[in-house]
Amino acid sequence: MPLQPPGILPLSQKNLNTSVDLNNDINQGANTLFIYLDLLDAQGNICYNPDGQQYNMPLSIPNLTQPIIFGQEEISGTNAAPGVGAIVSKDIYKGDTYISNSSFFDSGSTNWTAKVDYGDGSGLQSLILNGTNFSLNHQYNNPGTYSIKVNITDNQGATGTTTATVNVINKNYFTCDSINYTLGSPTSDSSIECDGISLNGVHLTSSDITNYIVSLDLVGGDHPNLNDCLDFTDFVPGNSGKINLIIDYIYKCLPNNPQTIYFYQSDLQNNSQTYIAEQSFQIGDAAIAPIFPSADSYIKKDSPNENEGASTVIKLDKNGKGRGLIRFDETQIQNAVGTNQNFTAKLQLTITNNDNNWGSNGRNIGLHRLFKDWTEGNGTETNRGTNSGTTWNCAIDSNIANHKKNCDDATEWEMLEKEELPFISSPSAKTLINNNQNGVIEFDVTKDVKNFLNGTYQNYGWLLKKTDENKAGKIEFGSRESTNSPKLIITTN
Repeated sequence: MPLQPPGILPLSQKNLNTSVDLNNDINQGANTLFIYLDLLDAQGNICYNPDGQQYNMPLSIPNLTQPIIFGQEEISGTNAAPGVGAIVSKDIYKGDTYISNSSFFDSGSTNWTAKVDYGDGSGLQSLILNGTNFSLNHQYNNPGTYSIKVNITDNQGATGTTTATVNVINKNYFTCDSINYTLGSPTSDSSIECDGISLNGVHLTSSDITNYIVSLDLVGGDHPNLNDCLDFTDFVPGNSGKINLIIDYIYKCLPNNPQTIYFYQSDLQNNSQTYIAEQSFQIGDAAIAPIFPSADSYIKKDSPNENEGASTVIKLDKNGKGRGLIRFDETQIQNAVGTNQNFTAKLQLTITNNDNNWGSNGRNIGLHRLFKDWTEGNGTETNRGTNSGTTWNCAIDSNIANHKKNCDDATEWEMLEKEELPFISSPSAKTLINNNQNGVIEFDVTKDVKNFLNGTYQNYGWLLKKTDENKAGKIEFGSRESTNSPKLIITTN
């Protein structure tokens, strides 16, 4: 082998055709690396790089046929921090897991510790190293923008860092006003009919049919290629201008496993599609069918002895001029849940009238758990009704027809005095109402429903009111007496 240039630690001599890879030839004990390349002629004379030019890694020189000598110079001095490779910045959906793999390089150390901060308040965490490689794996459950920082510290105290940004966004969702199942035999067709589709709370109409396509993710079953089990998928016109989704399938391909339906927006001109939303359903499971209220009404401070138990709307207004009441039958909830305690409960209301006076940023309405029993009644604004029912003054007014206060200490309630309120002052759930908003709004009442079922709370339902009743904003929702009834959606996992 030809002599090495002075001051250079010999590493190797190679015959190469295309490129150079120094990863296996580096002296890991060096403090600082300078890589030299010398191309020799047939007599061993340096004919390339006579000036000792330094080259950075990775190094690639094409079409080499002569031997090449690599040299590595070791220079004593300050310990260099580990060089940490990049990690991926990306967008993910709420509830999804951020994953990224990377590595680091450090020639002057033999041991390292690694820490990661995912930026979501979970704190600094130890990171397992596999040699000089590492993997990030973290679930984000709240929307927002988070900064990830990885620190690699060597046994001499020097730290190298890399960072990334993850943007966590809410998944869009769609819901069905009602779901009908036709379950056939294992050899005959079955179907799902999703009646009245809402995307992010807004009903799709017949004019939207050409704008969307849909696919069904078939989970479980007897067939490895489950898409062969799907016979037919289509949008069809429904009542009141709404559209329905019809999915025909072979029953034996779909046991009672969650099935995910994906919506895409179609671009016919460019022959492309964009993900819009998704929703999972339990085929044939009664828990998916919506539960309708067993009682609902609204009460009015300015007409404190009138009952609205048979009204087709639930009104909310400022200064106590409208507060809603709603309750669902606990037996129906229990039947929907069964023995599965891993479920969610969402209360859906459909806006039927909005006075669009909710300010430039919108205002909240809240759902407050009641802890006093009440009776719906059968009165309306044009019909006083008969027998008993709820009013502003009375949880149970024994004679709603006379428009007087007919209740005693046991059956009256106080709607203004904080110490005597029949509902929790902090809402179990709330949502923002904006000007020109329509369609369906949703409250997550999972915690309350679970506490109803386990006996922690008595189920008297909820009171619905504006969070700030001193400010403008009036809205009406369909009641159970209307075609836009409230719904409690139980989804089991």
